[in-house]
Amino acid sequence: EYEMEQGDLSMATIDSPKSINSPKTPKTPGLRVRLSHQFSMSYSPGIRSLTLSLSDVESLPTVASLAVSKRGLQKIRANLVEFFGETWPYMSTTDVVMDYVKPLTEETHCRLAELPGYLEEGETGRPMYFVSHAWKAPADLLFSVIDNFLQDADDSTCVWVDYVAVNQHSGEGVPHNQNKEDVNAFEAVLKASEAGTVVVVDMDNNPATRGWCIYEWDHTILHHGP
Repeated sequence: EYEMEQGDLSMATIDSPKSINSPKTPKTPGLRVRLSHQFSMSYSPGIRSLTLSLSDVESLPTVASLAVSKRGLQKIRANLVEFFGETWPYMSTTDVVMDYVKPLTEETHCRLAELPGYLEEGETGRPMYFVSHAWKAPADLLFSVIDNFLQDADDSTCVWVDYVAVNQHSGEGVPHNQNKEDVNAFEAVLKASEAGTVVVVDMDNNPATRGWCIYEWDHTILHHGP
């Protein structure tokens, strides 16, 4: 069940229903996406939590270790602002992938996070948070939400952003169909994001209507509990 009421805040965090005093709190275990006192969304799959074992950690695919640090995200944002110029506020994540990420990595067919010279050592690592967002939403919204969410966090805190970590190329010349392998590894990435999932909400592109976002929320609970 999904419930959404309009509000004025674009950031959401996944919390236990028990921690929120609301008449809409579901009776079954689930997640609650907290946006503001005016805006709430709940999802109640009734799934019990699982424990991430040491063997899970040791077998993580490469893409699951390509979360970007707070400092690295600030660098990416600055690069995007410089590249798009005055059109940046109007760019969606889809625009960023098609007009920036894919052309920039075309020669190497690599992930943006692994592009030589793009990020420095220590600016990628194991994710603390997974970022769930709709690609049609304004690209800068993601950076604003994460910057606000991590305002008191250390600069080394890492969040996993799909278009930075996943290889955006497929077809001839791309080794081992890397894009498909990276997408298939989302389960492992969600397991590895031990602090949970941050949801970027844009009411014009409601993430609760996106199949991938629902999958991400569902599996956040599956692996980390309500």
